Amino acid sequence: MKSNQIVDAGQHSAEKVGHIPGIDGLRAIAVLAVVIYHLDPAWLPGGFAGVDIFFVISGYVVAASIRNAPRAVSLASFFGWFYRRRLLRIFPAALFFVAVMLVFSVLFIPPTPVTKWVEPTGVSAIFGLSNFILFWKAGDYFASSSAFNPFTHTWSLAVEEQYYLLFPFAAYFIFRLGLKSAEKSRVIAIAVVGLTGLASFCAALWLTRISPSFAFYMLPTRLWELVAGFGLYLIHSNGTFSVISRMRDRYITPIGCLAVACLAVSIFTSIEELFPAPGAIFVCLATVVVLHVLCSDKKNAVGHIFSLAPLRFIGKISYSLYLWHWGVIVAFRWTIGLEQIEHKAIALCCMVAGALASYYWVEQPFRNHLRTPDPRPTRTIAMVLASTAIVAASCSVFYLKKNEISLSVVSDRHTWDPSALDKGEGATCDIGRTWVRFYAGNKISFQPKTCPTATKTLFVIGDSHSGAYERMLYRFSAQTGWAVQLYSLGGCAALTAFDSKGQAVCKKFREMSRRSILESMKSQDVLFVAGFYMQRYREVWDDSPVPESMAGSSRQIKIAQRVNFAEEKFFEAVHLAGVMTVLELPKPVMQSSQFRCSDWFNERGPHCAGQAVSKTEFLASSTLAREKIEEAAKTFRATTWNPANMLCGDALCAGSMRGRPLYYDTDHLSAFGNDYLLLSFIRAVHLGGS
Repeated sequence: MKSNQIVDAGQHSAEKVGHIPGIDGLRAIAVLAVVIYHLDPAWLPGGFAGVDIFFVISGYVVAASIRNAPRAVSLASFFGWFYRRRLLRIFPAALFFVAVMLVFSVLFIPPTPVTKWVEPTGVSAIFGLSNFILFWKAGDYFASSSAFNPFTHTWSLAVEEQYYLLFPFAAYFIFRLGLKSAEKSRVIAIAVVGLTGLASFCAALWLTRISPSFAFYMLPTRLWELVAGFGLYLIHSNGTFSVISRMRDRYITPIGCLAVACLAVSIFTSIEELFPAPGAIFVCLATVVVLHVLCSDKKNAVGHIFSLAPLRFIGKISYSLYLWHWGVIVAFRWTIGLEQIEHKAIALCCMVAGALASYYWVEQPFRNHLRTPDPRPTRTIAMVLASTAIVAASCSVFYLKKNEISLSVVSDRHTWDPSALDKGEGATCDIGRTWVRFYAGNKISFQPKTCPTATKTLFVIGDSHSGAYERMLYRFSAQTGWAVQLYSLGGCAALTAFDSKGQAVCKKFREMSRRSILESMKSQDVLFVAGFYMQRYREVWDDSPVPESMAGSSRQIKIAQRVNFAEEKFFEAVHLAGVMTVLELPKPVMQSSQFRCSDWFNERGPHCAGQAVSKTEFLASSTLAREKIEEAAKTFRATTWNPANMLCGDALCAGSMRGRPLYYDTDHLSAFGNDYLLLSFIRAVHLGGS
């Protein structure tokens, strides 16, 4: 053995691994599992485990690729050689995909607060950081659902790219410097890699339970899957492979078939909530065994099946297919939908077309370039990084122009966005706006500037529905000269009787908001309490059929039977201070999110079946909520404001009026809805209810 070689090229398996047809077949199984799962989870409930198969394969193949590294190189030269190969292999196809899909998202995905993180996810994917964005916004109502973000799947590519920042250090010191003492090197290398994988697995096991989003998206809890493949290559390249080979000549096919059966069970039965640990341990171990069998120099049935031409071809285009399958699925969800079998068939054809175009026109030309030795890899690296920066900058500029070039009518912020501020006609004052983070929520203040000093203040407290009145409150201040202080925290009702979360953060926010109001209020001020008091038919991203009725819904039944003592004490103090309280009565809830159903390219989608509800249905479903609020009004000596009087006609409560949206989603008002209710609200504040 020569000490100046990067790997032990004398081992048969290590020499072979440059191209083993069966590995292409295994890639095909992984990508097909993911594609089928994303087309319809019912077809392959555990198909998402295909990503874990990819991680193990990548760990093995990337480690094996260094057998071609030049001999007697310095650390810097080795890094240049390694990153040139990785960048040319991954970045061109990824940049092509991100650029195309970002153009689609800017043109066809409505520019709303709910979708504002779509394009930033794509730009971050260019730099291998999309998993950070997805983790950061996981669980945030005002972040787009992962199922409607065309860049969600790039989290796995980001994990691999981050792994590539660590791998060259380990590879260089293990395979180059460590081989001066072969036996000692083998023991130390396997021990270090094994301990690293074990630490990562333990972290995944712990964080899957307490922080599932971090565990799912981030490298520290996925590293063990890549290390599993790396460790297998260590065994192969350090002589252990030949020992194992002699031990299992007669068992190679049964062992391989058993491992394949385990993979099949995994992609049918895996439970996403258990991933990455302990859920992925079964599929990763099975993948390690299958890889071991495929890399054997013994002919076996598993290697023969996985080397069949159709599987090998799918495996070769698997990277491009993985990139494009999700983009196509999301494009269909934003337009004609993906519920009907014919739509799934068309989507599948589009995926394959995109993958073939990417493979032959992008991947292959750069892969051919890899076959040519490059004495100056840093030049290639610099060119790729420069191209990456140019694409990222272009995408960012395109994104910043979204409101101007979007094909969606939602780009008209002053019709749709309730936070788009405009004084409107009849305004007598210029208004200053300040925003501060208030505990876990927000505090927004409007202070009249160019009119007589305001003598009254309107205090507003509530959940996200109070925040969705921002435009109306801004216009109220501009037209009346009143100051406004708005306290809001999504999901935390101001009236504890409707507290669906009941969590400590809501309790603390209410306490702090009430204290702030009590300290600031004076006689003749007004307190307005807004909130969400109904049950949604469907969530924003839900495409399931619309329920026939929401009367007697679970949220209504669970309303508390009495008010909280601290709450009663607060409203009593408000009344004694000479401050009038106005309680909002329930607004109608639409069956479909209006921003998803207002364009020519999405109005016929599966989510857009219900654009209005009957007034009879609304009154029936809101009975308990109205009774509870009216009871609270009597208890707190408050008045009520009923926006439904304006939002409902004689027979229907519609989501739009004269072609303009009253709602932004299913229950938060649009900018136009804010404007439409303004006069009714002014009367309620000045006259003591409506």
